[in-house]
Amino acid sequence: MAEFNPEMPSAPTDYYQADSEQQAPKKEKQISGNKLTRNTSHPLMIIVYLLVKAYPLTFGLVNIFFRINQAVIYICQAVGIVLDFYTSKNLAGRYLAGIRWHTYVVEGKTYYYFESKDIVMSKLDKSVFWGGMWFSPIYYLAFTFADFFTFGFLKLPLDILGMFATGSNLIAYLRCSKDAKAKMKEMAQGVTKQAATAAVDYQMNQVMQ
Repeated sequence: MAEFNPEMPSAPTDYYQADSEQQAPKKEKQISGNKLTRNTSHPLMIIVYLLVKAYPLTFGLVNIFFRINQAVIYICQAVGIVLDFYTSKNLAGRYLAGIRWHTYVVEGKTYYYFESKDIVMSKLDKSVFWGGMWFSPIYYLAFTFADFFTFGFLKLPLDILGMFATGSNLIAYLRCSKDAKAKMKEMAQGVTKQAATAAVDYQMNQVMQ
């Protein structure tokens, strides 16, 4: 069973280190573009993210209202669920919310490792990301109950797969977001403490002179 331990040694390389070295902490990203993109720093990523999110959901709805080869529907929806999980975990979180999670194994135990960027992300990007992350598991949960009570047992396995895939991704990202906020708070407290110490040292030097 996976265990969360934010203080594990020998964690993997931080993929955001290069980005953090090139940008000052908490610096607002410069956003350019026309009226449709000026509020987002990654418009292409938003489009890809929404399309990937909609892909398996669309096939789920098609399966309800249209009579199409069930095998084709199941394969397309299963591929869409896997693609959604991969894109949300490895791409969308990094570019739209500035966070990412993954797991690694140490002595047979699985640990979560969280990464975060030290910059302020676009509000629109984050809203789109979290909106999609919350919508998908709720959608699959609703259809899981609907299939169960309407005896739609052929569609039930895919809905359960989608619910667990998107739900586990959401839970991991919520933990990742919490970890990122804790790091930012610790950083702010450290800066405040250093400033206070410097001010006290300055006053002491003035008195000694």
